[in-house]
Amino acid sequence: MTSNLIYKICTAAEWAAAEKAGRFTGSPVD
Repeated sequence: MTSNLIYKICTAAEWAAAEKAGRFTGSPVD
């Protein structure tokens, strides 16, 4: 079975911005 999930630990602010934008484009530490 192949999985297409990627896990990312981010700050609450990064997550809120991603939810608002509808996607996560990365963070400065990536």
